[in-house]
Amino acid sequence: MLVSVAIITYNQEKYIRNAIESVLMQERDFDMEILVGDDGSSDQTPEILREYADRYPGLFRLELHKKNVGATRNSQDIYSKAKGKYLALLEGDDYWTDAEKLQKQVDFLETNPKYVGCSCLCHVVDAFNERYTPSEENKILDRLYGGLGDVYTKADYERGKLPGQAGGLVFKNIFRTMDTRILYKAHRIIGDYTVAMLLVSQGKIYRMHEYMLDYRKVPSGGDSWTAAGEGNDFVYLKIFDYHTCLEKYARTRLSWDYHAKGIKENMFFSACMNYLQYHFPAERRMLFRSYAKTDDKGFYGRIFLECCYYRFLKRAVLSVNTSDWELYRNTAFGKMRWKNFLEDKAHKKVVLYGAGGGAVQILRDWYDELEDAVVVDRSRARVGKYIVGHRIFPLSYLDTTDVKNTVVLITPSSSIKEIREYLTEKGFAHIYSGCYMELNRPGYYLFRKNFINRSYLKMIS
Repeated sequence: MLVSVAIITYNQEKYIRNAIESVLMQERDFDMEILVGDDGSSDQTPEILREYADRYPGLFRLELHKKNVGATRNSQDIYSKAKGKYLALLEGDDYWTDAEKLQKQVDFLETNPKYVGCSCLCHVVDAFNERYTPSEENKILDRLYGGLGDVYTKADYERGKLPGQAGGLVFKNIFRTMDTRILYKAHRIIGDYTVAMLLVSQGKIYRMHEYMLDYRKVPSGGDSWTAAGEGNDFVYLKIFDYHTCLEKYARTRLSWDYHAKGIKENMFFSACMNYLQYHFPAERRMLFRSYAKTDDKGFYGRIFLECCYYRFLKRAVLSVNTSDWELYRNTAFGKMRWKNFLEDKAHKKVVLYGAGGGAVQILRDWYDELEDAVVVDRSRARVGKYIVGHRIFPLSYLDTTDVKNTVVLITPSSSIKEIREYLTEKGFAHIYSGCYMELNRPGYYLFRKNFINRSYLKMIS
């Protein structure tokens, strides 16, 4: 047996036929088996699976759980039963779009044995198989897959990236030789990072730049595991704990000194801000349990203090260069307030100019208001990296922007005059300075002299 196709499903009666038919349409010159794991569905999904198994005897092997065991346990159950040399993954609400997908990927792995697997590109569709717009699609996929080259390595994994959507992966069947129980021990539902960790610990993954998968993203009310997790106030800590578990597994079992600070920092920050806003007792207990599990307590303790600072004090200690004071004191630009900015940005795109400490502080202080903002920076060393969940783009991004419908927020506390002149020459009319707007907050000067603030800065510096 050369290829085992593993499909996992749960309450996906509306989509499972699409997934299965996309596998059956594959044109191939090798033997294949289709394993389907149903996680205790309460709809008609099991009946549909039995229908296909009866229609294609010997091709399907079904694992129909009577009760819900969790996505990752369901996955590990069928992965461990796969007989194929290669394993191809597919989720029950996604589907392949290229009839030669498997043949192309298997041929590549057969001729390039140094690679442990290969992935493909995907489009994003809604509940009705309608594709998202390119901008919406990029927003969904970019954080996990953006900025990757042809070859996926450990370095990419450590940056919080994945080799591709799970349904596009074909890889050597490591489940025949490795103890992969970590797949369900790390997290009951999330498994993408676990599979990627196990794979990249064994070798590199090639990324085919062909669109051969449609990945379904249902914003709300869907039956997918992703949709089910939306709106969960405790999801940040669950993801934080998940990556803490992967860190320890990589170090103890894979001889890999893996650190997930990039992902965990954002998750811990979000959890702290959520707790400080809503004060759920359960979240407080979970927060301190998660903190106790991590090895870098000083780093995450500092994040918690910063969250207290941003949440309760809501101020920034900024140093404005003397050359910018005239602009601040003598022009209307210097008199702008956050209220003006928030009103102006209501129906416009927001671009943050600068990706330094000022940008980080502003993004955290206005976390909910600037979630969709784009960050640009002139430093080539910063381009492609992330700050507070936002990818950094080069200044050339401004050339592709509609200047009339874009609000630019200058984040540095120096060279504000020069930056404003540069943006004005490009035609931007809606320009604000985060530094100036902070200075214009009521009671700012009193705050700067406040003992609590000085003590806090001394404590974390």
